[in-house]
Amino acid sequence: MTRTETPLALNAAGPPRPVPSAPRATVATILVVDPSRVCADAVRRFLRGLGARMRRAGSLAEARRHLAVYRPDAVLVAMGLPDGRGEVLIRALRHAPAPPHIVALSSFGELEHTARRAGADVFLARPLLTQASFAAAFVPVIGTTVATVAVPRARAARLARGPCRAAGTVLQSALPIAGGNADIDPLALRDDLRQACAALNQPAPGADRGYARRFVGSLARATGDRELCAMTEAGRDAATLQALTAALRDRIARLPPL
Repeated sequence: MTRTETPLALNAAGPPRPVPSAPRATVATILVVDPSRVCADAVRRFLRGLGARMRRAGSLAEARRHLAVYRPDAVLVAMGLPDGRGEVLIRALRHAPAPPHIVALSSFGELEHTARRAGADVFLARPLLTQASFAAAFVPVIGTTVATVAVPRARAARLARGPCRAAGTVLQSALPIAGGNADIDPLALRDDLRQACAALNQPAPGADRGYARRFVGSLARATGDRELCAMTEAGRDAATLQALTAALRDRIARLPPL
């Protein structure tokens, strides 16, 4: 029986065992736990370039359903999830028998300590500037690295000054793929914007309004949307929430029709 055919018992007792670091003869399976379709699509392109297979869950509950069926070689966990915190899943994975390689992902670098304390092997801060930096996070399961694929120097300099100050448009990705930047799928962006509106006005059970603002901020950083990013850092009163919701709906209306 191969590794990916065995479910991962998150609640089982027993000391964790190290993840093998030798190159694998089979295709590595990476479970990506991220509520954002935009960000998951960018990660999918990175993983495809590395020859890995990706499966996706958009919440803690979905991730647990995946892990009850198969055992991934690695799990990429967004720190903000609609029904809880990413570190909850990271902690459960770390204490499972034969834990997978665990990579935490967030647009907020200050969460690195939280992720590592919960048991993450690697922390990646978005936006990612090269495929090589992404590949390095998965060397223990993929067993290889790739040549650096950097964004243009001027854009990299803007991103280094801070995503909220980086010039950009709603439809241009701040997460490059091999061969250069790619336009974001409008359907994925529409789905994320609608999800953000719903999270702001009708929080899911287990989530608070803070998650919704972080999700919008992460999406704004991923798309280089300077105006939207600044709005997420403004006040938390009802008027600001209303303005943020209106801005999201305006961006949905500006997308190409289905």
